[in-house]
Amino acid sequence: MMHYADEVQTLLNDGHTARAIEWLRKAIDKNLKDDRAWYMLGNAYCKLHDWRSAMESYMEAIACNPESPAAESLKMVESIVKFYNKDVYGQ
Repeated sequence: MMHYADEVQTLLNDGHTARAIEWLRKAIDKNLKDDRAWYMLGNAYCKLHDWRSAMESYMEAIACNPESPAAESLKMVESIVKFYNKDVYGQ
């Protein structure tokens, strides 16, 4: 089920973030409850500094699995947003 995870991580590590996002979107389309894909999608959006999309992806991961590491990542992104970009919540 998570056969994409290694490939996506390689793409992210190599700086191919847009391609990784495409792979993750396809994985999510096949299984909306795939918390790992949502979490990795949030990580990809963080690399792009797309904080809103990252937070939304992390929230989806947490909704699928409350024990997801996305919970800690969401807190981190919220801290970044509050410190650097206060208007992201109101966009």
